[in-house]
Parts: sequence; structure tokens; C-alpha cells
Amino acid sequence: MDVFIKKSKSTKSNKLNVQFYLSLICISFVTSCTTLDLTLPIAELESPQHQGRLNGFGIEFSGATGQQLQLTPDASIRPLATAAAGKHTNEKIFILKPAINLYAWNRFTFTGGVIDSKSPFFKMKVSLLSGFREDGEAGRYHASIATEVSYQRAEKTGTQNGLGGPTGFPWKGSSELLNGKAGLSIGYQYWKRFTPFIGYTYQQFQTLGSIEQNSTSSDAGGTYTYKPEIGKVESYGLGLDWKPNPTLFIMPQVILYNLKWYDKDVSEVGGSLKIVYVPVQ
Repeated sequence: MDVFIKKSKSTKSNKLNVQFYLSLICISFVTSCTTLDLTLPIAELESPQHQGRLNGFGIEFSGATGQQLQLTPDASIRPLATAAAGKHTNEKIFILKPAINLYAWNRFTFTGGVIDSKSPFFKMKVSLLSGFREDGEAGRYHASIATEVSYQRAEKTGTQNGLGGPTGFPWKGSSELLNGKAGLSIGYQYWKRFTPFIGYTYQQFQTLGSIEQNSTSSDAGGTYTYKPEIGKVESYGLGLDWKPNPTLFIMPQVILYNLKWYDKDVSEVGGSLKIVYVPVQ
């Protein structure tokens, strides 16, 4: 009997825990459906070395620091002035950036990929001091400059009046992010397979968006437009280019960056880990 009671209590407790976590997931999902968010990648440093043979290609994958920029926490709430007056916020997040590299000529690298499966980006890097070396010797300086652009557009729709509110109030929200960066990296190949480097990156971006709320019998609705807002990020960092074998490059780095956007002025520490695989060298 005691065993049965203990099992019953355990079963009830497990059910309550499951219900609790499901409730949290539902609340999180519903909340994300009414916000206007954008994902800003914090610029990584590029390796100062040229990593691929002429006309070759490589696969690049990195996990890095990003910022989630929020234009409003609830685009559905009425009246429209309340939704439009939502506070702009930012939050540090982790992002993924898979990409493909093309090593054109002897010092140029062209890269195309996606940020968190939703934002295309394109990058170009130029190695300044030397091109590809299959087995570079220690005691060499390396330097590179790089530029990158990315774009994101997000749209959300719903029929509720405020988070968890009554239905029958159609609305639509959209947001856009245009982002660009330019940076310089300098390193010294102390050892044959290890090249520590430092770098600086300047990043400028623009956000804009809009909220459209349809008129109903109880609310006039309307349209509100977020005018283009320019933000910027300055990053200083320290990294390491490790080449464990001729086709693999592993690059951890630490970054100190300052973000300015609307009334935000945030200085934080971030970083990334980038892995580049070049099938044929």
C-alpha cells in the first residue's frame, strides 16, 4: 500500500513538472510571436593567413556571440500607440554561421553563408603580406583586411489584442536589419602550426520596421513605422589560428566590443570558435 501511495505521488509530481515545463514553453512561444526581433552578428576577427590553394574551396563553420535587437516586446497590443511605444531592448545570444569559401587568385577569399538559418551574408578577405603556403615556416608576419555584409527581414502576424488577449484583432509586423563590417587582423607565426593574432573591426548596421493593425468595431487600428536607426559596434580581439593538419584550421578568439543603438551603450566580452576545412590542398 505504501509503495502504491509513493508511486501515485511520484506520478502526480511528474505530471505537474511536465505541465509546468509545457506552460513555460507555450508562454515563451506565444511571447516570441508578438515581438519584433532581429539577430545582429557581432563581427568576428578574420585570420591574417590565407588558408586555401588557388581556385580551391573550403567549408567554414563558426559559433559566435550575437545580439538580439528588439524593436517592441508586443506588436499586437492595442491601441497602436501602446505597441509602438514598446521599449527597445538588446540581449546577448549565441549564433551559428555555416558558410562556403572560394579561394580566388592567390590572396582573395570570397565567402557566402547564413546566420542562424535566416540571414544571408557575404564576405571578402584579402591577405596582405603573403598568399597560400602549403607548409608555412615559423617566423613570418601575416595580415589581412576583410569586409562583410548581411541582411535580415522578419515578418509576424496574429489576431490577438496583446499577449494572451482576445482574438479578432488582425495585425502584422515587419522588421529589417542591414549590417556591414570592415576589419584588420595582424599575426605572427611563432610556431609552424600556431599563429596568434590581434585585430580591430568596425561594424555599422541599420534597423527599421513597421506595425499594421486592422480596424475593428472597437479599435481604429492604424500603421506605425519605425524610422531607420543607425547603430554601430567596435570590436577589439585576440585570436589563435591553429593548423593541426594541412586541411584543417581551428580559430578560437576573445572579443571586447561596444554596441551603440538607440539609447543603448553596451560594452561586453564575447568570442567565437571557427573551424575551416579545406578538402584539397
